[in-house]
Amino acid sequence: MDLSNQSRCFVQHFKNAFRRPTIERMRERFVAREAGQWSAKDERERQRIAIGAAPDDFRLDESWYDLWRDVDSSIVDRLHPYKWLLYPVHIRHLRADEHLVPWHQDAAYVALMPRRHERLITCFVPLEPDPTAGSTLEFACGETPLLAHERAGDHGAAIAEPPRGDLVRFDLAFGDALVFGDLTPHRTVAGRDGGIERRSFEFRLVQPEHALTDKDYFDLETRSFVRLSSQDRT
Repeated sequence: MDLSNQSRCFVQHFKNAFRRPTIERMRERFVAREAGQWSAKDERERQRIAIGAAPDDFRLDESWYDLWRDVDSSIVDRLHPYKWLLYPVHIRHLRADEHLVPWHQDAAYVALMPRRHERLITCFVPLEPDPTAGSTLEFACGETPLLAHERAGDHGAAIAEPPRGDLVRFDLAFGDALVFGDLTPHRTVAGRDGGIERRSFEFRLVQPEHALTDKDYFDLETRSFVRLSSQDRT
């Protein structure tokens, strides 16, 4: 499947996307590194930690991308033409109600950035052995333009009026992932029994032609980090 033929409003369930030994190793490293607790260097990081998001020194660990170094080529093919992962990865450990992210579209967060990608998709990877026990994502179905967003507490962007229509959730297994477009409205909700605690990765992917100069990416074809210089654009 070629995701270039998808609209910017879609969500797909990738079953068995990652090999169990690899994702188990990622979770073990996450827990071990987190034991030292997250500390904020500035107000921006304080706001991140307040919503269950990791500070920069935790996110900048390049070993998180080992998850993709031995991923099956069929997964890479399904993501085509989104071949470059943004670095660093967005990481969360949700533990409280205030960590639940309100309705939003990822494109609204991109709009807050000083340098913006034209278009991207997200790959959500839960790291809990039973992803259905903790918080998960809920999506609004149908085509949706970029909606008006406003700040909601420490959350930088939230849809002013929640979307209407059908909603969908997925029963994920350990090693599964959800891939969705940047205009897909979604939010974080508690698990089946009201549980919230969840560790997860949120990888953003772009097509190479949409990459920003002098920014680091992880190339899914070469399984290595790359950077596009301004000379490469000329």
